[in-house]
Amino acid sequence: MKILLYGVPFVILFILSIQTAFSEDMLKYENQNMGIRLSYPSYWDHPSELLGEQRCLESRGCTAFLSMSKNYSHSIPVLMINAFSESSDFLQLEKACNCHSLMEFVRQKYKSIQSSDFLRGFTFINDNQTTVGKKYPAWQFEYSRLNEDFPDERLTSLEVMTKVNGTFYDISYVPGTNQSYASQLPEVRKVIDSIEFVAPHKAVTKIPSFLITNDTEIINSQR
Repeated sequence: MKILLYGVPFVILFILSIQTAFSEDMLKYENQNMGIRLSYPSYWDHPSELLGEQRCLESRGCTAFLSMSKNYSHSIPVLMINAFSESSDFLQLEKACNCHSLMEFVRQKYKSIQSSDFLRGFTFINDNQTTVGKKYPAWQFEYSRLNEDFPDERLTSLEVMTKVNGTFYDISYVPGTNQSYASQLPEVRKVIDSIEFVAPHKAVTKIPSFLITNDTEIINSQR
């Protein structure tokens, strides 16, 4: 009994050291175009960006991919973050979603996944209210689909959506297998909880002065 009691402090210290190592083994990522900051495990690949130009929110939205392995393949779980301004071309001009509220965006996302030609055997699992960054109201739903590589297997995926600073954020967790979905989900949650939102950076388009000033003003200014 004494041996067990003496061993307890060492077990506690060992657990604390693991937790400390994990917290110190997180890397920071910031995307000013999307208006987000987050932390992710160092063994994940560095985030890659799609449509990273400064005006991405005004056009088709911004996308960042976080692969959960430095040796990326199509079978590796991926965390994908999409950002769309409320007035973006993607949502408005293409009439994909005349979205103004979070629930309108959630409904549209669900419908687009449900009717997607790329996902076979869609089945809804559950949905509930949640948070992003531990304080921003959000909604999530889980669904399953057939695995294209193994038709007899079904894959579970997660969608988490929120609206902050006039921008809709869609966070998708796409697993390689159901085993990877279950094993990676706790770390995915930690990444989602770490997200901070800032006002998205918007580029100022420069216009030559001769296009906005008439000839008389230019001549008078040079006298």
